[in-house]
Order: sequence, then structure tokens, then C-alpha cells
Amino acid sequence: MNQDIPYQLACGIAVGALSAATAAMAQDTGTAVKAAAPVSAASSAEPSVKLEQVIVTAARQPQLLQDVPLSITALSEKNLEAQGISSFEDYAARIAGLHLSRDSSQSSFSLRGISSSATADTTSATAGFYLDDYPLYDTWFRFSSPDVRIFDVQRIEVLRGPQGTLYGATSLSGSIRMITNKPDLDNFDGKVDATFASTSSGGNSHDLDGMVNIPLSEGVAALRAVAYTRTDGGYVDNPTVGKNNTNEQRTDGGRLALRLKPNSTLDVLASFMYQHDEQDDQSATLYSPGAGQSKTTWLGSVLNSTRSTLQVATVTADQKLGSGNVTVTGIHASDESTNHFDGTSVVFLLGGGLTPTAESRPSTSKTNIFEVRYSSDPAAPLHYVAGAYYNQRKRDFAQEANQDTLIPVWGTPRLYEVVADQTATEKAVFGEGTWSFAPKWDATAGLRLFRNSYHFDGNVSGLINSFAAPLSESITDVGNSQSSYVPRLSLAYKPDAFTAFYATASKGYRFGLTNYNSGAQGGVPLTYKSDTLWNYELGAKTSFWGGRGTLNGSLFYIDWKDMQLPFRNANGQVYITNAGDARSYGLEAELALKVSSALELNAALTLGNAEITKGNPNVQRRGASSRGPAVIGVEKGDPLPGSQKVSASAGAQYTIGNLAGGSAYVRADAVYVGPSYPDFMKEGSLQAGNYTVVNLRVGYRFDRYELVAFANNAFGSDGVVNAVPNADSLGTDAAFRVRPRTIGLTLRANY
Repeated sequence: MNQDIPYQLACGIAVGALSAATAAMAQDTGTAVKAAAPVSAASSAEPSVKLEQVIVTAARQPQLLQDVPLSITALSEKNLEAQGISSFEDYAARIAGLHLSRDSSQSSFSLRGISSSATADTTSATAGFYLDDYPLYDTWFRFSSPDVRIFDVQRIEVLRGPQGTLYGATSLSGSIRMITNKPDLDNFDGKVDATFASTSSGGNSHDLDGMVNIPLSEGVAALRAVAYTRTDGGYVDNPTVGKNNTNEQRTDGGRLALRLKPNSTLDVLASFMYQHDEQDDQSATLYSPGAGQSKTTWLGSVLNSTRSTLQVATVTADQKLGSGNVTVTGIHASDESTNHFDGTSVVFLLGGGLTPTAESRPSTSKTNIFEVRYSSDPAAPLHYVAGAYYNQRKRDFAQEANQDTLIPVWGTPRLYEVVADQTATEKAVFGEGTWSFAPKWDATAGLRLFRNSYHFDGNVSGLINSFAAPLSESITDVGNSQSSYVPRLSLAYKPDAFTAFYATASKGYRFGLTNYNSGAQGGVPLTYKSDTLWNYELGAKTSFWGGRGTLNGSLFYIDWKDMQLPFRNANGQVYITNAGDARSYGLEAELALKVSSALELNAALTLGNAEITKGNPNVQRRGASSRGPAVIGVEKGDPLPGSQKVSASAGAQYTIGNLAGGSAYVRADAVYVGPSYPDFMKEGSLQAGNYTVVNLRVGYRFDRYELVAFANNAFGSDGVVNAVPNADSLGTDAAFRVRPRTIGLTLRANY
């Protein structure tokens, strides 16, 4: 296959998007700009032909998406349902420039190529994920990553670039926010979704979701309840254990929200979220399958299973105060997980034979969050948000692996044992204000003052810790703290109501943490400090053709200092330290176009380059394997792990009205993911990306019902989403691939 075809497709999408936008604007007369006002009665476009206007709260205040001087993609509930988006992988695959890394039970996002590892090492993700106001990702190692069910969700916002001023330490490269629907005080509402699907050469999947909204007292109190159960059929076969479709995943959960509005100035929301996930095995496959093997084969001796339970309780009170509002939020959350991993290859290398050996990792975390903020009148010439934030997360965890066949060789069965607890605390005050200092001009300045502290207390023992004294405990009892600030500056110019230009400079940071194995022999440093970056951005947002189209774009340059990078000690244990600098630069463009009441188009393109600017001769790129000896050291110009030079997406939906008493529609979405490499190198490295996925949907709406037939990954791409070199101690390379072609039906009923 011609390797230039995907790149040509990406460029074609970009050129087509710009051409469509230009053609659309050309169809209007010289007064088209004036006719583009979304609320203008003089608009040449009828209301039914205008694009949906999306309200976002990225700046902690409700704003039209087109009015926010940031690079943001927002998917409304209508968009989510139309595209069949229900999981992490679904929206990661549809948003250009958003990269999802998977590694066994963990997953993480990155934006704009800002990633120091393509796997889940002992450091935090570079992009944060928020379920309403709760940061889902741990400050430290991601023991499990619950894939929160996307049902009855108002919108998903993807904020590109550091968001440290308003969101703190978990937003180095950006943030993903999932905003759930809140109780409606006035109207009874209900919805049921049922889906059945079958995956090529895999198992069946089924999904049942329900929502009910009940006003308890009209205008005063309402209850909203959501429940869901989902099974994603497996498709990975493991002949070593004699099982097929081993990676089946099951999710059960729900949300309950009570809203009270006793008067016109006070609005209180109490909510509880519960989700339990079970995955029977990881979704890793052989990167290079041999004779008699397929690209959905894995050869582990033990299934890498995961069980996790997430519970989040939140109370938010919003009180009108003067011309603004005071919002107080309290959150208590718990996250319990138990992961099992295959340690057979390590036992084999230590002389214990190919005896199936499971490593167990139980973990429990408790999180308490408190935030208070004041938001002034957003219509005032000077408006601002100011507040205080507190977040403390405590985690207890253990790792244990024993194998009796090691006793004759080493005198002990203990392969590895860790018992530890850690506490991460973030305290901050923050503020961000916008001043309309002249007609058409706005200036924004923000600042966050923070103190982060982290403490780790743990015991490590076993053969992996020390061959000479495997029963001797290495004790780590160390803290790490930092006080600093992150600013944000922005200047926006709006020549008319339909065009805006902006320039932004913003800083982001991550926690400085400790290495859990720093008490072990081999010279592991106790701590590593925060890494920081500056993001410089120029952008434009336009609305045209009477509100039928929007075209948004941005240019960015990122300077990343003191990167948190993975190293290995003499015993092969991974640890983190600050070493090396990097930069990332590129452009982003998004087009949305409603050609007519029947036809709607969208396209997005991201071009970028993320590379090392200051090397380090000691960074562990990859261990020795069948591909060659170990490679140590990074150099100037090496690509960042998982970074892509190009990604693009496009979608089209055509609706046929007045068809047998209802309406039908056809939708197609395509995404191209450019090549990326997991270990700071291109030559001799594994390659992920360089694939195209197409999803097709045909639906029919009648009365309160909707029936949808879909084919996800319709043309059966086996593209590699994430590649993991040396996934086991025998040097086996793993690939986490696109889910094979999945065909199904969804029935939706609204009441």
C-alpha cells in the first residue's frame, strides 16, 4: 500500500474544508458578513439551517464556544448521539490532535504532542480529564482508568494548551471535560437506549441505558437518575491459556442528582456517581504476529484482569451575590481497583521455568476537594473569576508476586512485594479577569498561586528489588513540595460580531513527585521536580454564511522544560527524573458547515512537530529485544513519544425529512491518525498510527423513537493506536489496535 495515501487523505480533507468554507462565503453577497450574526433577524439563513450554538464553561463562566479565546472542541449531546460516541476511544478517535495511550489497565490522553512516555509509567498524565468538577486522573501512577459511560452527557469539551490558571496541576497539555446533564426543575423527561453489536472475529456487545428526570416541586426541586449496563465483547485470542475473546469488558453504574432552588438567588445540586468496571484481560495484541498467529493474538500465560469501582459524591451551591455569583463545591471520591498482571516471563528469566505467575496490585484511594469561587457579571466591561482550591488524594496500594519454583534457585518464592501509601495535596488561589479596554478589544490576565506537597511511605522487597537480599526491605519515606505560580495572558480583537482574533501566552505544570523504589539499591533518586511549559498561541474564530458555518484555527508553539522522563536502574526498575527539554509547534483548524437543512459537514486538521531540544545520554529509550540491543540516550531533534505530525477528521450527515411520517439520515465519519513512535526514535522503533478509520450510521426517527444501524471501523482497519516495546521481560512487543469492524443496532426512546 502506498504510504503517502493517508497523508494525501489528510491534506485532501484540509484543502476540502478550506475550499468548502471559501465556496460557502462566496455564495453570499457583499453583505454576507453582516448576515452572519447568529441572532440577527436579517440573516439570509433560516433558523433551521443554522449551526447549533454550543455553550461552554471552559473559563468557569457560560460562554458561546465562538466567543472563547482558546482552542476548544466541544461536542454537544446532539453531536455525541449523532456520531455514536460512548467511550474514551470513541471521542479520542474523532478529535484531531487528541492522542489516547493505552497500557494494560491504564490509559491517558495527551494534546499537541506533549508526552514523555507512550506507556503508563510512574508519573501523571499530561492532559487532565474532568467528570464535571472531579479530576479523574490520579496525580501519580494511573492504577486504573475508568472509562466513564457517555450517556445523558450535556457536552464534552477538549481544551488545548495548558489550563493551569483555572485547572491546576493536571492540565499540562490541556484538559478534557465531560459535563453531565443536570436536573430540569420544570419538565418530566425520560430516555432509554438499547444497543446490540457484533465485532468481527470477536464477541457480541450489548448496552442498556436509562434516564428519568422528575420535577418534585415545579421550579423548586427535581431529581434526575441515570443507570447503565454495558458489555463490550472481547476480540483478543490467547492460545497459551486456550481462550478466545479474552478482553471482554463489563461496566455497570449510574448517577443520581438532586437539584434544589428555594428562591431566585440560590441553586443547590447534590449528586452521586457510581461505576464498576471489570475487564477480563488487557487488549494488547502481538505487534508482529508469527506463523499461525493473527493481529488479534496475544500469548500471555496469565490474563491481565482489572476490577475497579469509582464513587464520586458532589455538593455544589451557587448563590447570587451582587452582580455576580459565589459557587462552593465539595467533592468526596473513592476509587478501588485490583489489577492482575503476567509475571511469568520474569520468573522464567530468574530460572523458575515457564510457570504461570500472577502479580497482584490492589489499590484504594480517597479524594477530598473543596473549591470556592466568585464570578462577576460577564456582561460588565471588567469581569473576572477568583477563588481558592484544595485537593487531597490519599492512596494505599500493594504489589505482590510469588512463585514456589524460584525457591530451589534463590531460596525464596518472593519475586516482588510492595506495601505503600502516598498523599498528594494541592492548595491554590486563582483569578482570571477580562477587561474590554477599548471597542473591539479585550485583554485577559490570570494567575494561580499554588503549593503542592507529596509524601510517599513504602517498603519494597523481593528478587527484583535485590538479588543478594530479596527478603530485606528497602524503605522509602520521603516528601516533595513546591510553591510557585502559573500565569496566563491573552489579547482578543473582534473587528465585527462574526470574527475574532486572539493571542495567548500560558504556563502549565505537573506535580513533582517521588520514586516509589527510591529506597532500593541501584541509585534511584528520591524525588523529581515539576516540569513546566509555556504555550504561545495565535488564533482566529469566524462565523459566516448567515450562521451556517464556522471556521476556527490556531498556531501554537510550546517550550517544555525539565521533562519528567523514564530511566531504568541496574535491576531494570523504571524510575522518573527531570532530564531534557522539548518543543512542540503546529497548527489546528476546524470547520463546521450546514449546507442546507439536510446536509451538515465537519472537518478538522492538526499539523505539528514535537521534538527534543536538549538531550540526555542516560534516558532509557528501550531495552534489548529481538529488534536489537538496548538503546540509551535522547538527542536534540528526537520525536516525543506518541506525537503525530498529522491527524485529520471529517464527517457528513444527510437527513431526509417527511419519510413515512418520520425522518431518515445517513452519516459517515472518517479519521486519519498519523505515524508516531513510542521511544524517542523513528529508525528501529515500533510505529503506531498511520491508519484511517471510517464509521457509518443510518438512522430513522419517528415520533419519540429512533432506530440506528451502524458499522464502526467499517473497512476493518487493524491500525495500532499505541505500541509498547518489550511489553514483557522476554522482549515481546505489544500493539493496542483499533477495535475490529463492529456492526450493530441502537434503539432509542424519549419520553
